[in-house]
Amino acid sequence: MAALREALPAAPQWAVTQRLGVLLLRYLGDSRNQAWDYCQAAWQTLRPLLAERGGEPRIWRT
Repeated sequence: MAALREALPAAPQWAVTQRLGVLLLRYLGDSRNQAWDYCQAAWQTLRPLLAERGGEPRIWRT
């Protein structure tokens, strides 16, 4: 969680929380592009820590 907080820019529109074993990334704002940028930055940070292979989650292509 600390790595994720360091990777994302300091902004009041987003927050990172870990609760009941689930990592939550929340965004409150009206900019789809900014939310998308945060999601991509979070994924690039978390992917090596999770040791997953492959690209971005398929749900993002819908």
